[in-house]
Amino acid sequence: MRFPQPAATLAVTLLLPSAGRAEWPQWGGPARDFRVATEVAPRWPEKGPAVRWQRPLDDGYSGVAVADGLLVTMGRRGDSEVVIAASLESGETLWTHEYPAPLPGWMRTNHGVGPRSTPLLAGGRVFTVGIMGTMFCLDRAGGAVLWRRDLVTGLGGTRNDRGYASSPLSFGDTVIVPVGGDGQALVAFRQSDGEVAWKSGDFDRGLSSPMLVRLGGRTQVVALLNAFVAGFDPASGRELWKHPHGGRGERNVSVPVFDGTDGLLFVSSAYGGGSRVVRLVADGEAVRVEELWADEQVRVMFTNALRIGDHVYASSGDFGPVPLTALDVKTGAVAWRDRTFARLSMVQVGERVLVLDETGALGLVSLSPKGLEVHARVQLREDRAWTPPSVVGRRAYVRTRTELIALELP
Repeated sequence: MRFPQPAATLAVTLLLPSAGRAEWPQWGGPARDFRVATEVAPRWPEKGPAVRWQRPLDDGYSGVAVADGLLVTMGRRGDSEVVIAASLESGETLWTHEYPAPLPGWMRTNHGVGPRSTPLLAGGRVFTVGIMGTMFCLDRAGGAVLWRRDLVTGLGGTRNDRGYASSPLSFGDTVIVPVGGDGQALVAFRQSDGEVAWKSGDFDRGLSSPMLVRLGGRTQVVALLNAFVAGFDPASGRELWKHPHGGRGERNVSVPVFDGTDGLLFVSSAYGGGSRVVRLVADGEAVRVEELWADEQVRVMFTNALRIGDHVYASSGDFGPVPLTALDVKTGAVAWRDRTFARLSMVQVGERVLVLDETGALGLVSLSPKGLEVHARVQLREDRAWTPPSVVGRRAYVRTRTELIALELP
């Protein structure tokens, strides 16, 4: 079965210079939508895809960024955080940047001590944000510090008892991150020197990451913040629109899903937030927001959702069972729920979907309104796996909390 690719995938891809190459330079991949064009075989060997290499990692949930032969992620080492650059072919460490990051007493650490943000590789530089909001710009070649900003202690950004989790976003010569607070919901820094290009928005931050979308021939940044989802002009920071999305807004984590063919934006969170779909309509310089539906049937906590055709697929639930759920994006009607896998992250690879559940099970599946079809499945590790895989060509880099595995997909 061939599933249609949403037009939004192409529209967003055109905004990102790395999208046409075999890279995964940021959170969510080339176009930040957890999709790659790679076609993979529907069947795996009995023991799963071939392991090219594996290595231990310092504790954390930071994703794996890949570009120009370099792999970069983050981990925690005692009272420090460390940025790790490794070889794609061997996994061998090429350089590290370690810095003090003691945790305050108010930080909740029952689900790990981070870091949670994924590095961004852009313009020969590495941009990282630690769990306390310490942002670095490092030289990609050797890890030398080019500049540093402290988003919480220095800029007065929103304090969150789960720390900082948002991944930086590149636009032009700027890097955009949520900071939080009056006039600085989002802040754009110059990539070259870290100077502030613009600040905008009177929202506290949640834990979600911003993304770029195209609407009416124009680019905008969409960000799920604390109690609101909002759009901004990435060049100036001008706020274009906002719409309430509640529950415990400081726990808004999952990234919204947008389709440029119909302007529908799917937003979901746990802890009372539920899901909603709004239609974004370009009206000259303005953007209208029309809510289609909202309910609490589907609650995506911190994993990602995928839209394929007219349905959205995601693990739904906060406490108790977390079934993979399919729902009609236009009506909110649930098509099915399936508990074959535990809570999972997903990457669409060509016609199929690579899934990694939180127990360390990796699978290749097809998703349709009729149900879940499992083509292959293997238990990689008995370790918490809350980080989506990074897929570059047929190589999948799978991170658990304490290990990184490079797999060759058939």
